[in-house]
Amino acid sequence: MEPVRDDYYIEDLFTLEVLNSPIRLRILHNLKQPRSVRDVAEALDVPVTRLYYHFNLLEEIGAIEVVETRKVGAMIQRIYRTVARNFKAAPNILDNIDDKQKFAEVGAAAVVDGARMDAEATIRSQLEKLDVGKEVEVLGSMGRTVVQLTADQVREFTKRIEALIMEINEANDPDGDAFGLTWVFFPQAGPFGPAE
Repeated sequence: MEPVRDDYYIEDLFTLEVLNSPIRLRILHNLKQPRSVRDVAEALDVPVTRLYYHFNLLEEIGAIEVVETRKVGAMIQRIYRTVARNFKAAPNILDNIDDKQKFAEVGAAAVVDGARMDAEATIRSQLEKLDVGKEVEVLGSMGRTVVQLTADQVREFTKRIEALIMEINEANDPDGDAFGLTWVFFPQAGPFGPAE
């Protein structure tokens, strides 16, 4: 079996739309290690028949691949895994996008929806532990802040954020727990700042 590559580059709007789905994001997360559709269905607590459509779409765009087939009774069971550790926009993605508005909507949703899904799951898990009287240890951090900065400060913070991201990626430990890091560091365009 070939090793998983570091990056999968999203080169068009269709691929971005396929990946921008909470259920498909959860499937990708569960396929960091090789698993069957049935294994993933059990992990997600959904009917296996609900996942075939999503697996087919992910396979069609090349985000997952079959790494093994097994004979289970009279059926052939496929074992899948993700093709890469990270999914990111290709540097030339805008060359392949005609509908810039749709790209902006789907691109923002792809980042924010994954973070929202992780945050909701973490909060639910913590609340469930509290409900049964278990001690809760909070690992990680979550929050939001809005600040006013000069262009020079923005450039400096952007460099530091990118360095931290590289440091975190280099610290990746396959035996550790999965943590998600989402960042958005752009000028405010809503009620907290001027629209441009």
